[in-house]
Amino acid sequence: MFIALVFIRKAIKSKGSTRKALFALWNLALTVFLFTVIFTIGESYFRFYVDTTDSFSINKLSQRWKARHYHYNNANCRDNVDYFNKIKEGKRRITIFGDSFTIGQGVKNVDDRFSNLLSTKLSNVEVHNVAKDGASSASQLLQFKESKEKGYELDIVILAYCLNDIDYLVEEAEPIYNRIHAFNKGMSLLEKQSYFINWLSFRYFAFNDPDLINYSDFVMDGYKGNSWKKHKTVLQNIARSVYEQNGRIMVVTFPFLQHSAENYPFHEIHTQLDDFWKSQNIPHLDLYKSFEPYLGKDLTVNRYDAHPNELSNKLAADEIAKFIHQLRQ
Repeated sequence: MFIALVFIRKAIKSKGSTRKALFALWNLALTVFLFTVIFTIGESYFRFYVDTTDSFSINKLSQRWKARHYHYNNANCRDNVDYFNKIKEGKRRITIFGDSFTIGQGVKNVDDRFSNLLSTKLSNVEVHNVAKDGASSASQLLQFKESKEKGYELDIVILAYCLNDIDYLVEEAEPIYNRIHAFNKGMSLLEKQSYFINWLSFRYFAFNDPDLINYSDFVMDGYKGNSWKKHKTVLQNIARSVYEQNGRIMVVTFPFLQHSAENYPFHEIHTQLDDFWKSQNIPHLDLYKSFEPYLGKDLTVNRYDAHPNELSNKLAADEIAKFIHQLRQ
């Protein structure tokens, strides 16, 4: 390429009718050369150095991140220790049900998740994180039933609740999710194979689809009318399933982390949930107050991934440990 550029440059200096054509060819060759350099640098950077996620794991980087950092134990749960059905003699057990907030999307080391941090704070307690990506309250109810069929023993259950756990009852949810996951459809071969081009396409997609960043907004309608009534029944059935397996249940509610405290639109929903859990005599820890000073700036994995980062998980572990200690008194 460099030799060709030198030859064209010399040819341009010559006289004759081909001078304009050679000048145009020079510009084209230079453009191709610069594009090749930029592409090579960009592709090398994103392919070998960038290791990050997006909220829905739709771009190549996020999909590769999960393949690298999600390692499953004997119970098909993301953790570095195995889980067994029987509680070890002389030990207590905490089983944490949740979604991608709880499984630790964006947190590379599982030991930095709040569940694993919690296990180091509580003596003689085994902590099992059985969270599933994309879980809703409806799917968690099925998960409880499956655990009973497998003979899994419950002791203390923490339902790690996220405000979008009601999305299975929100009409707008499925079209939004389908549209976002359609990012990978109709891509060119270059977009599919190149990490750099795929990332540029993702950035353009995120810029033009506000739901990718503010996907939490649509859930507000779920906490009204019939959908809220149906959701309460599902939550009551979850609690009943725990009691039937001789377990005790407590709930930990995570706020949406991408909103600043000044512009947080979900206060009424937090109050609504707290009132509901109190009516059921179920201990409830709302993490909003603990997270409030950091909301909108320090708690998410990155700009494009609104999941809890390592700081969020540390704060959650500290507050949950305190809460459990208070319940024991």
